[in-house]
Amino acid sequence: MDIQADIEIQKSGKEVIFKILSKDASIIIGRRGQVLNALQYLCQLVSNQKQKHYLSIILDVENYREKRKKTLMKLAEQLSNQVISTKKSVELEPMPAFERKIIHSYLAEKKAVKTESVGEGSNRYLVFIREKINNLHEIEPDMLIKKISIRVHFLSIKFEM
Repeated sequence: MDIQADIEIQKSGKEVIFKILSKDASIIIGRRGQVLNALQYLCQLVSNQKQKHYLSIILDVENYREKRKKTLMKLAEQLSNQVISTKKSVELEPMPAFERKIIHSYLAEKKAVKTESVGEGSNRYLVFIREKINNLHEIEPDMLIKKISIRVHFLSIKFEM
């Protein structure tokens, strides 16, 4: 397989980012980034094999990492709202640690939902769990407005009947 690519290397402290531009980006990235993650893992192993200082290697093809981060944050928002409204936990498919961390960090401030990593190794996945809220001050204002508007809506239906 012949893949042509241009690579820009950025080093910052203990982190090295390889920004890859290619017409064959989809082949390098793979389904949900699986090929890219595997390549990154192998590069990480090789680069740190005989080093005294650990380097974090990041491979990014056509800004895929930033796009994936936005997708994960949007998914986290949607699933957290689903968990709040249905009061049922939601499990995601297994994902790499750095992707789980994006979701954990994004939802860290949301008091109504918490996330937990479950499983071992490459089968580790996230579970969204609804937190019990003891007081209205712990609810995010937008969720409180949704609850109030739903109650008002139900009242108006009952009132009209």
